Amino acid sequence: MSELSMIDIVIYYLNIINEEETRNEAFEVGKDNAKYLLNQTVRQLHLPRNKYYLSEKAKNVWGKIREESDDIFNYWYRTAVEKKLEDEIEVELYKGASKTPYDTKFLKKDDKFIFKDVFHDDHIIPMKLILNKLLNLKSPNRENVIKILEDISVCRMLKSEDRKIKRRHNRPYNESEIIQTIYREQEIVLLNYDYSK
Repeated sequence: MSELSMIDIVIYYLNIINEEETRNEAFEVGKDNAKYLLNQTVRQLHLPRNKYYLSEKAKNVWGKIREESDDIFNYWYRTAVEKKLEDEIEVELYKGASKTPYDTKFLKKDDKFIFKDVFHDDHIIPMKLILNKLLNLKSPNRENVIKILEDISVCRMLKSEDRKIKRRHNRPYNESEIIQTIYREQEIVLLNYDYSK
């Protein structure tokens, strides 16, 4: 049996969702479950490295926590991060979707914190828009699915930067417009983004 790629799995879920009849057989996935699994699958896809952006402020904070050679993109979600550099740095710690920090901490060498309490990964084009575009495909295939998935990009920023963004869901389906208007309004500057686009 040949291996399925994640693209094939996305297409499989889309085909279930597009079917006229609901599957009720043992060991089958129904429409509602396929929508849930599609959502989770697309959110967990590894993106090409050029689709991950880093804010200037996040880089500055990271540079006071870890050595420059220690790539911030090696850390995710619940990863424990240990401060390796000597100088103290003040960080704000957030829980979940809280708008305000639950604590402000001065990190010293060897102190630890949970990555997502300080840093946030923002899907620049909201995942809801990406998923809606996938769900609107009449005949999903590798080409048209990949074309939509290529629109996914993430900006890694400080949680405090993310909390300033007012337009979270009502965004255009346009990466450049979001970065150059919504992010710019909150002075979120991306280091590896070509602003001349």
